[in-house]
Amino acid sequence: SGNSQDAIKTINVVITHLESKNLPSWLLVEALIERSDMYSSASNFRAALADLLRAYALAKPDGKRGMRADVASYLGNVYMTMSDYALAAKYYRESIASSLQRNELVSLSIDEYSLAMALQSLGQDLEAEQLYKSSRAHSLQIKDDQGIASADFGLAELALKEKNYDKAEKLFRSALPVFILSNNLFSQASIAVGLGKTALAKDQYQKAYEQANKALQITHKIQSPTNQMDAHDLLSKIYVAKGD
Repeated sequence: SGNSQDAIKTINVVITHLESKNLPSWLLVEALIERSDMYSSASNFRAALADLLRAYALAKPDGKRGMRADVASYLGNVYMTMSDYALAAKYYRESIASSLQRNELVSLSIDEYSLAMALQSLGQDLEAEQLYKSSRAHSLQIKDDQGIASADFGLAELALKEKNYDKAEKLFRSALPVFILSNNLFSQASIAVGLGKTALAKDQYQKAYEQANKALQITHKIQSPTNQMDAHDLLSKIYVAKGD
């Protein structure tokens, strides 16, 4: 959009100014992080990555601002979006080590959850499960309901994969009210698909069909091709199972 283009032009001027002056490096690091965020929002992930790698090289190993470990967390997020889960995991681990050292529970709980997702995508389910549990415990400590619900969702997906259907359903249902309260439609759609898959595995076709339809209704309100594909995939599996 025009607004985001204008914002990028403005930050470009700021970065050029910072590059030409002998100013503390954290100012340039934070400006590069901000521009990378703008590029990510515009789905220009290569440009976002270039800014973050430069920020990472400029950042100090420690200090109050512009720390390398802070940049590492952003790098993890961009690599995650680009489906490079091994590199995402590497940078999340670095950020987690720093957060543990500084007892930064907010960033720690978020990065533990993100690392768990990366490891789950790499098929390293045992460590992923431990990290979801750790993220949940830290979220509980700081009274972060979204963090608790996100960890429950991750644990539910692992339980589903392990064919522990009752546990999966319980965890999906415990996460749902939080996402309804926060109007998080993406997560609501993902949970509907999860509950649908759980019902299908138990041969509860009507329940599975209702959840798949619920997911589709939600995805019509949001632009989420992944959730939409998951819901259609679930519907086709229900029809095959029923013999329709």
